[in-house]
Amino acid sequence: MPALMRLERVSQRGLFCFGRSQKERVEPLLNVSQVSELLQCTPRQVFELSRNRSQVRGRNPLPCIKIHKKMLRFRRADVEQWLNDLTTSAIKTS
Repeated sequence: MPALMRLERVSQRGLFCFGRSQKERVEPLLNVSQVSELLQCTPRQVFELSRNRSQVRGRNPLPCIKIHKKMLRFRRADVEQWLNDLTTSAIKTS
């Protein structure tokens, strides 16, 4: 029996519960190189943009999930929202 079917069977009995429904898909996380391709910049710039005390983007850092000191992951929706926030603030200031 596949693991997913066993897990569904156990959750139907009420023995195991997820925070989300099993039908809900979790979007895959992006790594630094994938985000650098998306933003068309270098991986080093992605690290710098994600820092809270960055000299480049101190007020609005790139949202990330910090797994380790040099291991960052990003949600695509968060990166796209960050870009929209930047364009909105640029329009307001000009």
